[in-house]
Amino acid sequence: MSVKMKFQYIPFQLLILSTVSIILVTSQCSSPPVNTLIKVTDYSAEFELTGCDTVQSEKASSFIARYRMLKTDGTLTPMKEGLQVSLMSYADSAGNFTAKVKASGLNSGQIYYFSFVVLNKQGKASQASNEVEAKILPSVPNVSWNRVSEDKLSLTWTQSDKGNETSYTIGVAQNDKPNCGYSITLQACYGNSYTLTGLMEGIVYRFEVFAESPNGRSRSAIIFYPE
Repeated sequence: MSVKMKFQYIPFQLLILSTVSIILVTSQCSSPPVNTLIKVTDYSAEFELTGCDTVQSEKASSFIARYRMLKTDGTLTPMKEGLQVSLMSYADSAGNFTAKVKASGLNSGQIYYFSFVVLNKQGKASQASNEVEAKILPSVPNVSWNRVSEDKLSLTWTQSDKGNETSYTIGVAQNDKPNCGYSITLQACYGNSYTLTGLMEGIVYRFEVFAESPNGRSRSAIIFYPE
């Protein structure tokens, strides 16, 4: 008994086009996201991530921060995960996404190196982004004041636990004209106290104390006198 076999003719050009099409689809998301630092404070860092809008054909669902910290001897700690990361904004256009994320709970004055992984709804992870340095600012000084005499005021403050402050900047402003605001004058200080003299009655003073460090200047502690 003879067996007849049927063969379907498929043009060679169609096979080539189909193969190319598959390669284009699977390579669409092969590049890792690009990580850019936007802003740092004394406890957080904000980043912008750009990349393919999908991870294995699924829209981005969450972001995982991977980080290392610079130790005092100049070496880096092992790579870690687990920091709190919040999504601030997300937009997609023409197959690409732009997301702004914020890592919180950071140590003031510390230097971090951050990269991010994008997860889809199925938990599939993208490649890790590039690593970016984030120099966290020193914490805000804890300032108190004491009136020494009628025209003299003493400001004192404490350092943060990290102790990486190199100096302090004192801002002195006065509002002696109603509705004209404050004109601030900055003065450097290398200790933990500063005495202001020549204060006049009837004038509201605004004092600001900034901590300075190799990472930058902290947010200011603000005191009004009289309160």
